Amino acid sequence: MRHWFFLFLFLFLIFTITSQAQATLSVQIISPQNNSHIQKGSTVGINGFYTCDQSGYTLYFYVDGAQKGTQGASQGENLPFSFPWNTAGYSDWTHSLLVQLYKSGCDSASNSRNVIIVSLDHIEISPDKVEKIFCGNTQGFTVTGYDQFGNEFPLDDAKVVWSTNCGTMNPSSNSTSSTFTTGTYPKQDGKVSVSYDSAYVDYTNVRVYPKFGDFTIRGERDWVVFPFTFKIHGYVERLADSYGVFWGFSYPTPWFN
Repeated sequence: MRHWFFLFLFLFLIFTITSQAQATLSVQIISPQNNSHIQKGSTVGINGFYTCDQSGYTLYFYVDGAQKGTQGASQGENLPFSFPWNTAGYSDWTHSLLVQLYKSGCDSASNSRNVIIVSLDHIEISPDKVEKIFCGNTQGFTVTGYDQFGNEFPLDDAKVVWSTNCGTMNPSSNSTSSTFTTGTYPKQDGKVSVSYDSAYVDYTNVRVYPKFGDFTIRGERDWVVFPFTFKIHGYVERLADSYGVFWGFSYPTPWFN
């Protein structure tokens, strides 16, 4: 009797070992792609397919070696899986993702990806300089965000605020683009500024000229050469507008006599 018992036990063990050795297991992460960039604070889906021809298996999801989720595995080929991952609280740069098909004491299969978390590094206003604009005229501006690699980073309109010291901005907030309208008074050191989330700021210099017809020219006789027998006549023209703002000098061609 004992002989048959041990024979049965031996055959059972052989069958079990053979079944385990012949298990067909595979895991493939489809998204995100390896070394892809993921925006910090976003929730992304870790998606893919697995194949399993035995019961009792479980899918495990890991981030940097820490388990973040599980999912019961069914038997079949190319079955889908999906794990949500909230990146809030994770540092910038590289993180490892792993999905494993596992059953205690049996074969396992896994697949991994490295991803890079990116965050907003700075904002830039465009155009970055307006050298001349006349009173009452308009100029469009936009702001763009960039991550630590210099790639464009999407901005939330609700966190954008525009301002200027020489006119008006429309809209003044809640938009990544705005139209600047100069005031009726010229300004040499004008500025248009934009802030994002009260933490990032950029600005551009603008020089607001008076409208055509507002300029007045005051001419002054400048010099006479002495003790030569001829004179050089010239004028330094002081360019000022009707508001009394000085804009520079002009030097017409002198004449001789």
